[in-house]
Amino acid sequence: MNYKKIIFNVSLLVVLISLFSAIPPVAKATNYPPDVQAKINALTAQIISLQQQLIQLQSQQGTTPMCHSFNMNLKIGDSNNEVSALNDVLLRQGFDVFLGNYFSEKTSVAVVKFQEKYAFDILTPYGLTHGTGYVGLKTRTKLNALYGCAIISNPIQANPIITDLSPTNATVNSPAFTLTVNGTNFVNGATVSFNNVNRATTFISSTQLTVLILASDLATKGSYWIEVKNPNGSTASKLFYINSAIIY
Repeated sequence: MNYKKIIFNVSLLVVLISLFSAIPPVAKATNYPPDVQAKINALTAQIISLQQQLIQLQSQQGTTPMCHSFNMNLKIGDSNNEVSALNDVLLRQGFDVFLGNYFSEKTSVAVVKFQEKYAFDILTPYGLTHGTGYVGLKTRTKLNALYGCAIISNPIQANPIITDLSPTNATVNSPAFTLTVNGTNFVNGATVSFNNVNRATTFISSTQLTVLILASDLATKGSYWIEVKNPNGSTASKLFYINSAIIY
């Protein structure tokens, strides 16, 4: 039973109780006739039940989406947490069910409507056109596609790109210095290596890293690879040059 329907039923029952209570003052001095009192009691009990469902629905407003993975087949008479989650899902889908952990006939009717709503995924593979009310593999697959707690993997990261180094070169036997690596698609946790040896790296932004180049790295002239490696293993490289000392 959906939110608007519950509100309507509560309002209607309140009106009916008011009509039953509209008895002349003389009659009010005595007890209501048993049949009238019984109807009032029944209506009051329905109001209480509907109010409880309304409170549950109101508590769901603005909350995070439901997450439940259905791992067992379900049928009329079952009573467990899976059924409780099923009734919750069916209610969210707008079908008339009782909240709770019991698979009633009302739940079965709602399952039939659910299966026919998603017939292409649930019924068509079996050549069926009408729902069965039994929660089997195809029904569970659809439930899990809509509400399952699937593990969301890390989004695919683009490969890093080095556009330039600053400075682009150094003189042999220079002291240690901080090299700036500019580019794109750098990820927090990326490391920079000099000649295949990781060096202390600082993540500045997705477009800039800094790395400490040791004096020992500058002991021999030549060209050496500066490599950026993102946490997902993707890499980018650029040559850094160590030049001979200039003698005047």
